[in-house]
Amino acid sequence: REKLVDERKSLKEQIRKLTELLSSRKSILQ
Repeated sequence: REKLVDERKSLKEQIRKLTELLSSRKSILQ
């Protein structure tokens, strides 16, 4: 069960990083 929570955390982190990357790309393009 703890392992699952850790995986979810890292998944959220990856998604957050991806979103940040995307938003920074957008601001660069504008």
